[in-house]
Amino acid sequence: MRLSVKKDIHALHTLIKEYYDSYNVIHDTQLNENTYFLVIEKFFFRNSSRASLSIVLVRDDYSTIIDIVGSGGGQSIIFKFDWGAKESFEKGVLKIFSENTIDYNVLSE
Repeated sequence: MRLSVKKDIHALHTLIKEYYDSYNVIHDTQLNENTYFLVIEKFFFRNSSRASLSIVLVRDDYSTIIDIVGSGGGQSIIFKFDWGAKESFEKGVLKIFSENTIDYNVLSE
């Protein structure tokens, strides 16, 4: 999913990181003044599956472009489904924006 948000990149990074603080933040780095990269992971005991979320924030001329890629899968040989965890994890970022009344445009899903 790709979003365009008219808000400061540093404020968005802080907001996203604080929201996912209860999860396992695997990687959080500022690549340069205009780019952040985060990887968040969560393990679901009820179905022995794992979900991860990779987020790239890039400052554009007038907005911040956010690329969100979720992935997930189960432990079983037969059932390597994510049971909707990937989509739910990706939409968590939209929930953050809604809760904080931040306008965004979905550029692609």
